[in-house]
Amino acid sequence: VRVWTLVSGLTGTATGFALTTWTSMDWPLVVGGKPIVSIPAYIIIAFEMTILFGALGTIIGLFVLSRLPSIKPTVVYDPEFSSGRYGVYVEGNHQSLEEARQIMNEQQPIELREGELDD
Repeated sequence: VRVWTLVSGLTGTATGFALTTWTSMDWPLVVGGKPIVSIPAYIIIAFEMTILFGALGTIIGLFVLSRLPSIKPTVVYDPEFSSGRYGVYVEGNHQSLEEARQIMNEQQPIELREGELDD
C-alpha cells in the first residue's frame, strides 16, 4: 500500500503544479508586473492535491491488494452460522487437513463436515 500512496501523492503534486500553471497561463492576470507563473503560490495547491491523491490512492490500493469486494460469493456458508453456531473453514493439503481434523476432534465438535470446493 505504501507504493500506491507514494505514486498517488507524487501524481497529486504534479497535477497540482500542472493545474495551477495551466490556469495561470490560460487566464493571465498581470498585476503590478508580477510573473504570471509564480511557483511559491502554487505550493499550497500542490500540497493539497498531494494529500487528496495520496489518500485516494491508499484507499484504492487497500481495496485492490486485499481483493475487496469479493466478486464471487463464498460457497462455505451455512444458514446455521447465523443462528448461534459457527463454522471453521480449513483449506490445505492432505497432511494439514488430517492435523486440523485431529485438533477439531479433540475439542468434541457437535458436527464435523468435509467436502471439496468447486472452482
